[in-house]
Amino acid sequence: MTEDILKLDEALQRGAEKSATQDNRLHTYPAAISPACHPAVITPACQPAIISPACHPAVISPACHPPLSHPPATPPSSHPPATPASSHPPATPASSHPPATPASSHPPATPASSHPPATPASSHPPATPPSSHPPATPPSSHPPATPPSSGPPKRTFSGLSTATAITDVKDAWEGKKPYVLLSKIGPFKVFFRDIFNTGPQRELESEVINAYLSLLIKKYNDNNADRACAVDTFEMTRIWDGLKPKVKIVPQLYKLIVGIVNAGHHWMLVVILPGDKKTVFLDPLGERKTSINHCKDVTRSFMRHRGLNVSRWARETRSHPLQHDATSCGAYALKFAECILGGLPLEFDNSTSGVNSIREHIAVSILENTDDLSNLCHLCGEQDGDTHWIGCEFCPRWFHKSCAKYRGRKEYICAACQ
Repeated sequence: MTEDILKLDEALQRGAEKSATQDNRLHTYPAAISPACHPAVITPACQPAIISPACHPAVISPACHPPLSHPPATPPSSHPPATPASSHPPATPASSHPPATPASSHPPATPASSHPPATPASSHPPATPPSSHPPATPPSSHPPATPPSSGPPKRTFSGLSTATAITDVKDAWEGKKPYVLLSKIGPFKVFFRDIFNTGPQRELESEVINAYLSLLIKKYNDNNADRACAVDTFEMTRIWDGLKPKVKIVPQLYKLIVGIVNAGHHWMLVVILPGDKKTVFLDPLGERKTSINHCKDVTRSFMRHRGLNVSRWARETRSHPLQHDATSCGAYALKFAECILGGLPLEFDNSTSGVNSIREHIAVSILENTDDLSNLCHLCGEQDGDTHWIGCEFCPRWFHKSCAKYRGRKEYICAACQ
């Protein structure tokens, strides 16, 4: 009897336990369902931290993993569902919100994509990427004041027009005499001050005489088969003074050797004819016998030193207009040379106005026939020297910065244009 009662009691307990188990299954929260039975909840132990998009449930395309049309109903319960024990936190269930990133000690790998990732917005402007090309210089309405360091930029300055030359001559005669180069004939440089001294009642300087005489010789050689050469005033005066000249010429190559002597601030013309073995001597004030004989002796000695046979040597003078003032000897000597080289008689207007016209013609001819000055400094007359240049804003002249004493950054205006 007692055994029957015990068996009945055990059967009732087993029924109660079975009923309680079924009740618990009906009241269990879906998130507590075993991960092995719910495909949307995968434990981290089965899900590696770095999973390719094809294997990660959160990134599976809708075609392979359709979302639930209705979320499972949560049955009411007075007790919170028991969370199954696990060493890893449960994965976030699928939801309409973006899935949470699974916890991991390593950052998740960026999924491969054929498109570059979008640039995140930033409060700072993006840094300018480096470039192998220098930034373009913005255009400017003003040319740079300083030319290239190797030399002045090209500006044509090979001579002045007749009108400009006459204007410069008249400006110089009226007192404009800045130290600015106006012309260069061979080695001879003519500045404003030299042109100033070609004016009325002034004595011509040696640079003007040598420059104009060089033009006369060039014209003769261009128009004649015979050759002529000039001996500059410095060497011709050495010859006159009986000193050994430094000039090296072969007399036999020339029909005429022309030079102008300065003796006691007075200019006189000497013309040597090696083929005729004679010297023509012309003094604007009139030839004295002692001067004629002295000219013969010194020129004969000069020819002997240059290898010419001078056993017989003649001297000659010619009739010519005489100088009436004390300052026009240079203009007369150049006019004498012009007539002889041109094969003209020694006849010209020697009045005051006539002599002033000769002076003006000399000055204008020097300015018109200058060598190219484009690459020269118009202060020192040289190209070499300072490698930094500055150009005048109003004329085509260039200057060494050191010669112009230019230290600022303003526009430069040369002394001739001020």
